Amino acid sequence: DKLSTCSLNPTNVVFEIPEEVAINNLKHTMLFTKAMQSLGCRIALEHYAATTQPQLLKHIQTDYLKVDGALISNLGSTNESRTAVRAIIDRARKYNLKCVAEHVDSAGSLALLWELGADFAQGNFIQEPSKEIDYDFFGEIETHEIPQSPVYTNASQNETV
Repeated sequence: DKLSTCSLNPTNVVFEIPEEVAINNLKHTMLFTKAMQSLGCRIALEHYAATTQPQLLKHIQTDYLKVDGALISNLGSTNESRTAVRAIIDRARKYNLKCVAEHVDSAGSLALLWELGADFAQGNFIQEPSKEIDYDFFGEIETHEIPQSPVYTNASQNETV
């Protein structure tokens, strides 16, 4: 009713469910996700890998996996975190899900996530929280020069891409 009343496109609504809540309330989580997705809303499984339950994805239909922030915080300092994040991104690909990294607080973490194949990133490095939605995206676009796309040549076939 609220989606209709507020004229919201349900595909723009994403419900985040913490992994621990999903595990402890599996039946209710399954019912809730099916009901919301039948309306067109999307589901994100948040803090994923906090308890490392890969079989959870077989039971809950989700659209996004949000990598646990503790793994992202240690991404640049431990091989274990990088290995775990790579495994989560690979698991997301296996289930055809988008992967979101939360708590991205440094350029180094963002670069590593890009290298590992994360789809989205959020955190203080991207934009610190604010009470107002007042970020000037156009100012950012105008003040930064956008690099030209590189031209690649396939030497074996003499074609330019």
